[in-house]
Amino acid sequence: MMADVVRKIGRYEVLERVGRGGMGVLYRALDPVLDREVAIKLMSTDFTADESARPRFFREARAAAKLQHRNIVTIFEFAEEEGVPYIVMEFLRGTNLTGRLQKVPSLPLDSKLDIMVQLCTGLHFAHEQGVVHRDVKPPNIWLLEDGTVKLLDFGIAKMASTALTNAGDVLGSAAYMAPEQVEGRIIDGRADVFSAGVVLYELLAGHKPFEADSPTALLLKIIRDEPPPLQNLPLHLPPALINTVGKALQKNADNRYQRAGDLAGDLQAIRQSLPIEQPAVVLPETVYAPSDAAPPPSSRYRTPAGPSPSGSWSAVPVASGTARTATEPPLPYRESTSELWAPPKRRSGLPSVFDRSGGWGVLAGAAGGVSLVIILLFSARMWLSSQPATQPVSAGTTTPAPIIVVQPPKPAPAPTTTELKLAIVTEPSGANINLEGRDLDAVTPATIPLPGSPPWRLRLVKRGYQTYEGRVTEEQARAGTATFQLEAASQQPGTVSITGAYPFEVVEGRRVLGEAAESHRLTLAGRHTLRLRASEYFLDYAMNVDVPPGRNVELRAPELGTLLITVASAVENCAVSLETRDLGYAPFEAQRLAPRGYAVNLDCPNGTRRPFKVSIQPGDTTRLPIR
Repeated sequence: MMADVVRKIGRYEVLERVGRGGMGVLYRALDPVLDREVAIKLMSTDFTADESARPRFFREARAAAKLQHRNIVTIFEFAEEEGVPYIVMEFLRGTNLTGRLQKVPSLPLDSKLDIMVQLCTGLHFAHEQGVVHRDVKPPNIWLLEDGTVKLLDFGIAKMASTALTNAGDVLGSAAYMAPEQVEGRIIDGRADVFSAGVVLYELLAGHKPFEADSPTALLLKIIRDEPPPLQNLPLHLPPALINTVGKALQKNADNRYQRAGDLAGDLQAIRQSLPIEQPAVVLPETVYAPSDAAPPPSSRYRTPAGPSPSGSWSAVPVASGTARTATEPPLPYRESTSELWAPPKRRSGLPSVFDRSGGWGVLAGAAGGVSLVIILLFSARMWLSSQPATQPVSAGTTTPAPIIVVQPPKPAPAPTTTELKLAIVTEPSGANINLEGRDLDAVTPATIPLPGSPPWRLRLVKRGYQTYEGRVTEEQARAGTATFQLEAASQQPGTVSITGAYPFEVVEGRRVLGEAAESHRLTLAGRHTLRLRASEYFLDYAMNVDVPPGRNVELRAPELGTLLITVASAVENCAVSLETRDLGYAPFEAQRLAPRGYAVNLDCPNGTRRPFKVSIQPGDTTRLPIR
């Protein structure tokens, strides 16, 4: 058992302990070889005592190590230290989604959708590699400072969810489970889609779709009840987004999004269709400060913070000209430098979901003195206006000089625009219309509104015809009608011939195009992503192919390599495993493998494990001597 104060794990120098979870302890450490910070998850001693948990820990870690994607945490290594397993991964700075939801200001809708698009993109990649997360929830969604979203704890959730002794942990995880997961049925990537739908619902509504006082009642709600409708809440969400959430939360997995990538695509389309936020208007108003705090000095401003310990607020005047949106709630404050914080304009590019300023723009605070003068002058004018219209002038007195009052600027009236409409006609009719990247749920012929200014991106899609992509010009908009001729798509398919020196199957998505054989001839047309699979050789190889009409495309499966393992007599009683396959005890036959990196483990009767890594090259023999 390792000491409570851990200073070194393997070759890594521990810098600090940064967290503790159901599986173990997380450390920040330094890799002295590569001179980089890493995160190390050290398995808890509660799990190391379970003999069945140890191989599962490594098996799940190996599955996570295969996932190299921008939106998935990267695994560097997994090994043991004094009999305790650990996983080494990239060290991430930022906060998880749970922590971000507890901060102010709240995330705008654009950023919430950006988080979900990145999350579903990472899930889609994992599902394509045959890995289901099984525990998608806000604590496992990490937001980096540059706006990147990382999905954590891949493959660990299955083991962690068996620890049902901690009611709080079970309730926290169960709230995001799919109905088939609750019922103990076989699950696939669609269970992660349901969990992502729960996270999306929580982001939008501010609470989970299924809540109850006990774990049993919660599980029954997930299986039987529908979540409270989002349209009943004062959120003003786009109808397309409400429909998307409903589809992701379907009880029957067959009625759900079948792929996480499809959910990501719909969310991205909705995000691109969001209207651009209007800039802040200039309004004289009041901010709210804790009633038990002293009045703010005139030379300082206040920045957002939490309420006072008493939880009450009192009004503090703010000078006219402060930039605020008319619908923004009162801002709390804390002592800070002379800065006044106000909501920023929405950028034309993709906004960051998490930045150092907390999502607030900074305005200069030098207007404090000018604002005070304006208030004093305005008070003087009000006093003068309350006096009689004519005043007797005594002998020897002089007429006072006129007072010049500086008025705060008034917001300019919004320009009036006339909405343009365009009648779109296609030959033949029946094409779906996509304008500015947004599906309009309209079929030609149809009249559609034209938002913004020209030109507008137009896409027309009809089965059996080539997709039209172009621009709607200002001239067409003024004419009021535009006609487009759709070209028939070529129906003549081509063929794809794939050969290899070993049997393999050909798969596209979930459909098997060819059973295991050394050669395949497929009839296809257009672009396809094919996967060659042969579990015996650990082969899962993707091939992109574009099949011209009436032509034959010839492809060849990757050449295998050979792994030869030799074991010294001193460790002949130790078991050897290759990835998820147990090879047993020496001697071993040469293993033919697909070219890539592999993990080999030596498990001895005393409970120790020695990990090895080998790289298989096509056509070469790699020797691994174990002593």
